[in-house]
Amino acid sequence: MDTPADCEDPAPPPGPPSLLPLPAGADRVVLFGGSFDPPTRTHTAVADRARALGAGPDAWLVLVPAARSPLKDHAPTPDAHRLAMLRLAAAPLDRAAVWTDELDRAHSALHTASHPAAPSYWIDTLRRARALLPDARLWFILGADQAAQFHRWRAPHEILRLAQPIVVLRGPLATIDALQHTIAETGVWSDEELAEWCGSVVDLPPTPGSATEARELLASPNPAPADLAELLDDAVLAYITEHRLYRA
Repeated sequence: MDTPADCEDPAPPPGPPSLLPLPAGADRVVLFGGSFDPPTRTHTAVADRARALGAGPDAWLVLVPAARSPLKDHAPTPDAHRLAMLRLAAAPLDRAAVWTDELDRAHSALHTASHPAAPSYWIDTLRRARALLPDARLWFILGADQAAQFHRWRAPHEILRLAQPIVVLRGPLATIDALQHTIAETGVWSDEELAEWCGSVVDLPPTPGSATEARELLASPNPAPADLAELLDDAVLAYITEHRLYRA
């Protein structure tokens, strides 16, 4: 969802932030960005549990679909489909909303003759969230693999001033020690910052099922219905079937 920090700083995103569908007085907000292509049961389960453990069950969860991730090669499904699926996936969650600011920024850039494939930068998203929520406490969820590469994100230290990370262990970085060792090897973070990263980890059991697995299964000739149901919410799967998405 970001890009190497040594790249030339891009122009500010066009226009004011999109409407953030939260009630007045929301003062604890957890943002979770991603391609959600498609949104899986793992996305929603991990986001819901991480929100509760990292910020408290009373915090609001805001899902932010990215227009394009500059660190992924996969070309995203059209925005309208990803947004519709994400809203269906988020519907069963308590205190959850979908914020379209990154998609709206990309569409605005297209209509102002900017590059239509301009990537989403998380620092811009957080700046715009802060403008809408000047008094709220902000968090954001990321995987341990992303935390290990966080120094490559645009303006990483400013991101941490705007919002506190909630780190979910996964893959080869399944322990705090493994995460600390990997982050320390970058040579970017002080001992105090390393301790803060480790203190941001939430203890969640491994949850299998990624968007990549879902796409591969959906593209296979005869995917088993039970396997699809395990990966995807019923409403999301019905939408994919109706619109014939992800077929080979």
